[in-house]
Amino acid sequence: LAVAMIGVLAWTPGTAQAQAATSVATGTTAAGEVLVGPTGMTLYLFTRDAPGVSNCTGNCLKAWPPLLADAGATPSAGTGITGTLALIDRPEGRQITYNGWPLYYYAKDAAVGDAKGENVGGVWYTLPRDVAKQVTYLTAQDQPLPTVRQVTVRTAASKVPFYVVVHEG
Repeated sequence: LAVAMIGVLAWTPGTAQAQAATSVATGTTAAGEVLVGPTGMTLYLFTRDAPGVSNCTGNCLKAWPPLLADAGATPSAGTGITGTLALIDRPEGRQITYNGWPLYYYAKDAAVGDAKGENVGGVWYTLPRDVAKQVTYLTAQDQPLPTVRQVTVRTAASKVPFYVVVHEG
């Protein structure tokens, strides 16, 4: 796995403190090909977030440190990233998002390739390479569904279906 490391400080596994980082790529983990941070550590999505909004605060951040950008930096797309990387403001700094969704590490992932946070509590998920091309989040009200190659249905604690749709083409 080759990951751009220019001007990057990364989160240190085993700590619950987020550090600054700027690049996102795809890498091989126990969960398959998924989004990873600048040191190759697995990144996660929290289904209780909303596009552009992080709902992981307080004690949540001890287990799920956010992927933060260096001060004044913009996130960069590494190998395999075709979606949109952006930033949202939070008290700890500027968090990197993928297609609007805030990205996090999992404190129990100790080494590159770990994906111990997959499906924790039924609300934390890796972003697989096969859905990294174009990820769309829909609720049951967003009908009709587009023509798709794969649909994964995940249900958030609110019991609202959470669809991950991979568009063909």
